[in-house]
Amino acid sequence: MHERRQPVVQKINYTQLRTLGETSAASSLRIDGEQLTVTGRDGSISQAVVTNEAAQQEIIAVFAKSNVPVEFSSLQPSPLTLAMNWLIPILTLAAFGFIGWRIYASMGGRGSNFTLVDGNGRQNVNFGDVAGVDEAKKELEETIEFLRDPVTFGRLGGRAPRGILLSGPPGTGKTMLARAAANEAHVPFLSVSGSSFQEKFAGLGAARVRRLFAEARKLSPCVIFIDEIDALGRQRGRGNDSASADQDQTLNQLLV
Repeated sequence: MHERRQPVVQKINYTQLRTLGETSAASSLRIDGEQLTVTGRDGSISQAVVTNEAAQQEIIAVFAKSNVPVEFSSLQPSPLTLAMNWLIPILTLAAFGFIGWRIYASMGGRGSNFTLVDGNGRQNVNFGDVAGVDEAKKELEETIEFLRDPVTFGRLGGRAPRGILLSGPPGTGKTMLARAAANEAHVPFLSVSGSSFQEKFAGLGAARVRRLFAEARKLSPCVIFIDEIDALGRQRGRGNDSASADQDQTLNQLLV
């Protein structure tokens, strides 16, 4: 019993390949990417590498003119190619999801930048704990009375002030005074920093203002304390860049 010997593959150049097609010495031509395989009428196998697409078309025309069948093999993608075809869409969706999550978090979804109470000090603070600002405490008493009984003042035509500005150097007790006023009036205390309204994403400042006041309406009556409001309440129209436009939009939303 004799084993069938595999024919030896002969490497040829472009000129030799073209000659095989012109002399009708080939029985078939198989194209596998850049590799062209010729099976001779005598059973021999010759291979040539043709990288130029135009040169391949010329070879195909020569073999077709000699009535030699031309076959094209379907290239099977490598495992790496298959993996990339799956990974690229998944990574793209993950990137968009991460960006969306960051925007949602910055708008006050997860990781909100304001809370119902100020966590930087004691919560149960009253006017007796605040010293050195007697004049400011006296001016706040009428507002506190209105917050305690808004119905009675409303029947008399009274309205709560739109806002009270507490000014003074750092460390003089402005935050404690605001917290004490809310505690004396027995109303919730919303505290937020003015700098937290400024973000790298355009439009988030105005969105945070809307969310803050939406929360305040749910808890009405309540006290909103904006620390460092000068970071937010600056003069409008100071510049023509996008950052200035976003700051103006945030300030306009606050003043509505």
